[in-house]
Amino acid sequence: MNKRIGVWQVQPTEPERLTEMAIDIEARLEAWIEKDPSLIRSGLRIVGRQVQTEGGPLDLLGIGLQGEWVVVEVKRGMVRRDTVAQALDYVSCIDEMPEEELFNEVARYLQAQKGSLKQLREERPEAFDTAPGNRTVEIVVVGTGRDAGLDRIVNLLSRRGKLPISVVSFQVFKLASGEQVLVRELTESDDAPQPKDRAIKANVEALCRSAETFGFGKEFSAIVDAADRFGLHRYVTHKSVMFAPMADRRRCLFLVYADKLYKGVGLKTYVVPSAFQEFFNIPDGRVQKLLGHSEWGYLTKERIASFVVGLDTLKLEVKAGV
Repeated sequence: MNKRIGVWQVQPTEPERLTEMAIDIEARLEAWIEKDPSLIRSGLRIVGRQVQTEGGPLDLLGIGLQGEWVVVEVKRGMVRRDTVAQALDYVSCIDEMPEEELFNEVARYLQAQKGSLKQLREERPEAFDTAPGNRTVEIVVVGTGRDAGLDRIVNLLSRRGKLPISVVSFQVFKLASGEQVLVRELTESDDAPQPKDRAIKANVEALCRSAETFGFGKEFSAIVDAADRFGLHRYVTHKSVMFAPMADRRRCLFLVYADKLYKGVGLKTYVVPSAFQEFFNIPDGRVQKLLGHSEWGYLTKERIASFVVGLDTLKLEVKAGV
């Protein structure tokens, strides 16, 4: 049975249910996501639209915070099981596409958007240092509803196929004032692919050794320990570790690279204050003050000490319900 979303606007006397609008948002979803990728995933960078592949034109192609390629298939209407099959074909195409062809596609898109491939490669290097056939490619399918049984398929692909996949559906509701509200429903596998605990530990230890080669081993370990005290989930690659809330293990709170010093002075980091607010009810400004910056930045040894103190402070404030 398909899920239905009910939305109520709180009025002075009682909640008033909003009316779902029968407007054609499908035709606009692709453009909306291109302009604001956070509609489907925080930190996602769109790097291609209508990308030509052997399987046909791919709606949107993105790169996540840890360099994962993200295939975004936008369905004009309900997301059905054949939509997932089409997206799987696109995944195989992006995974196997020759480097020159893929990077040229990205470069052409970025040039049209007044962007730079060189800057993107510096910002998200993991996307560009993996050979064809061994890329990390994830799927996001988008529509305005979902076929019965789709969640079951998503869980199976994730659990047995080890393929990160999510389904996002949108609906539009009308307020009493006439304004419109866009509502999103996100479904991801409860069993998202993750390395085994022992492998996670080994990978983190490898990152610590990597950071030690340029004198930041203890500092990197201090960040990991503080995140563990906070009770955050680790998502580890060969260059970085992303920390996420246990409630949504693919949602980035912050990310730290350990493969080299950024600008020769510190560890490259990415901080998402809005995610702390969403999951822990901590104001954006408070997070930015305690952790030192928002989005991309870097941590010197001195700033790492204050970053660790900031994480411990946020943990105490969450526990106290401040």
